[in-house]
Parts: sequence; C-alpha cells; structure tokens
Amino acid sequence: MLLSFADFIDLSRGYHHGSAIIKMHSTYLISCKMSTNRSTINEKEVSFFKNLSEGWWKEDSGLQLLHETNRLMGAFVQEELFRTGLKTQGARGSGQVKILEVGCGGGFLTEILARMDCEVTAIEVVPELVEIAKNHASSGPVTSKTTTYIAQSIEDHAKHNANKYDVVVSNFVLEHVDEKEYFLDSCTKCVKRGGLLIVSAMSKTIWSWLIINLYERVFAYVPRGTDDWNMCITAQDTHKMIRKNNFEIIDTRGYFHNILTGKLSWWSWWSIAYVIEAKKLY
Repeated sequence: MLLSFADFIDLSRGYHHGSAIIKMHSTYLISCKMSTNRSTINEKEVSFFKNLSEGWWKEDSGLQLLHETNRLMGAFVQEELFRTGLKTQGARGSGQVKILEVGCGGGFLTEILARMDCEVTAIEVVPELVEIAKNHASSGPVTSKTTTYIAQSIEDHAKHNANKYDVVVSNFVLEHVDEKEYFLDSCTKCVKRGGLLIVSAMSKTIWSWLIINLYERVFAYVPRGTDDWNMCITAQDTHKMIRKNNFEIIDTRGYFHNILTGKLSWWSWWSIAYVIEAKKLY
C-alpha cells in the first residue's frame, strides 16, 4: 500500500489529532500484513479443476488415468501402513490410523483410504470438489463415517493441526500449487514424529514435457491443460525440500503406464512422474 501525496498531507494534519493518525497508521499496517500473507493456491489451477468437478465420478469424464493413479497410490499406502507397523493384519477399529490427504479433489483416494479402516481428513481448495466428494462419500456405509472433508489450504490446516497425523498424503498436487517449498513445509508440519509423508508429482524433465504433450494433445488420456510443465518439479528438488524438515527419505519410485492395458505400475525411473515416501525423525 503506497501513500499518495494527498494521504501524506492528511497524515501531517492528523499529527495534531493523535487518535486520527493512530487509526490511519493501524489501517496501513493491517493492509501491509494482509498483502504479504503467503499462499500455495494458484487461482488458474483452481479454476481448471472447478470446471472438471461435475464429471469427477463419471466413467466417460476423461479422468480414468487419474482414477488409476489413485488406485496405485492407495495400494502403496496400505502396503506401507503394514510394513511400518502403523497397522497390523486383522486389527480393526475406526480411527486406528489418522491420515491427512492434501488436495483430495473429488475424493478418489480418500474413499480408498477410508476403506482401509483409517480415520481420514481430506482437504481441498476447490469448494465445488469438496461438495462432490462429500456427496459421493455419504452414500457409502464406511466412507460416510470415517471421512471428514474440509475446504481449506494446507497452510491454513497446518496452523492448528501440527504433529497430528500418522500419514500425510498428497497425490499429484505439488505441480498445481504455488510456493512449493511452503506447501511441503506445511505438509511436514502436520506429520507426527515417526509418521510418514507420501508425495507424488510430475517431474520437470524433457521426458515429462514430451509425455504431458502426448497425453494431453495427441492421445487425450487426460483433459488438455491438466499439467503445466513449467509448474512441475524434479524428485531431487522435492527431496531437498522434504529433508530440511527433519525427514528421512525412505523410498522414491517412478510410474510406468501401459498404454495398451491402461494400467499403471511402479518403475525405477523417476524422470516422468514419481512418488516419494519420507519418515519424520523428530
């Protein structure tokens, strides 16, 4: 907020009227504080996914590949819950494991996690998608009881939920947000000591650029405009941001998409898309 010459004259006159100048000075400080608030929300991305909300759960919506990535991620999370001892075979009980999903969209992955007998909190910055997710989950006897949907950014959620969750999952969200380091800092803040952070994203390499263009413009596997290559980030850069928050990288793996069967599987190559699993040390 810049003061005009007229404002400056008014302030000078107000010097002789203490309450008036204090009030105006306070307004100026508040305005400055609001203008410097950090946010991970990219309005262009919000608008894009808002336009996809109505077809989120429809078979012919063009989101089949997104469904497939969530099924693979769900299986991976379940495997890691058992491997790390956060869950044990045969033990049931709602709320046994607390999971935060960051950027849940219309609830694909959220419902998969909820069916694992976990207590799932799912946050999303597109209100229309939150409503879609709530409505879909309400029809399931399990998902209606074990999921909580909130229209909220991760930075706002982290302010009141530090060290709360056993697992924080963010599936292909990192390449759609601003302030990536702040986004990851906020995610890590919500993880309990000894808990897990699982993040997937599109890499920023010549190979991912090629795949994004082929999948969106040639094969139409995903809606055109889904990924902006300039907003992507390499696994190596994501590693650095996560490690600085007292996390140990446990696993990093890439994705392989079989275009004949439409199925996804894990691959040792990270240069197109990747998932990183990390553990909070303290």
